[in-house]
Amino acid sequence: VATALTTPVAQTTANPNGTLTLTQSDQPVRTRHSSSWVDLNPTLIRNADGTYSPTASTGTLALSGGGSAQLATLSAAGHQMALSFPFTLPTPTVSGATATYANVLPDIDLVVTADPQGGFADTLVVKTAAAATNPALTTLHITTTSRDLTPETTSSGVLSFTDPTGHALYTGPTSLMWDSTPPAPTIAQARTANGTKIDAATGRPLDSTPDAPGDGAQEATVGVSTNASVVTLTPNQSLLTGATTDYPVYIDPSITLTPEIGRASRR
Repeated sequence: VATALTTPVAQTTANPNGTLTLTQSDQPVRTRHSSSWVDLNPTLIRNADGTYSPTASTGTLALSGGGSAQLATLSAAGHQMALSFPFTLPTPTVSGATATYANVLPDIDLVVTADPQGGFADTLVVKTAAAATNPALTTLHITTTSRDLTPETTSSGVLSFTDPTGHALYTGPTSLMWDSTPPAPTIAQARTANGTKIDAATGRPLDSTPDAPGDGAQEATVGVSTNASVVTLTPNQSLLTGATTDYPVYIDPSITLTPEIGRASRR
């Protein structure tokens, strides 16, 4: 490998016949640690202060080890931001890149998965019909703290955190929620290498998870609005407490953050 020609998104390899092969990616796949390049790895490891961070990522992410409302601190390219949820966080159960904060509200878990680029995805798992009636789910206020990043949202619910020049350092997709309605029994099933059941025709998973809706799931968007320091989420109550809703219901609050600076890195 020609180390001098390695970047987060490209790698040049010398071949035995004297030629060179360039391999490129549309986003970073490695990062520099000391004098070496290492592959990005979102597997969470425990820090000395009790927080959890990815093994190797483009930006810096620290997830709560429990005991406070501050869920995450993120930093990239000299910018830093912290996000706090409106409830105290228990000590998480950590598996791979995912931290699960059980019962942040009665029968409601918060599942957070680290992103290789230094962001994260978070989903509230509402496990029962009784939990769905909790008044705290009418609106959720997520507090953001930053010197220079401000939350903004579009009419379609796309969330971004911009610097004073208007550049979006962190972005998130439209916020969604879905239930666990099973697929039609006539759907031909298949299994992936990891044992996940999928629709043989579409490739979609049959069962809903915190990551994605299942093939038969009912879906809705989550209302998102912002001011200078708060992201307000309004779950769809018709889906959350509907007569045909199957639980768990998964609420993805659109704080799926990936630093845009990582995609632009070309050093």
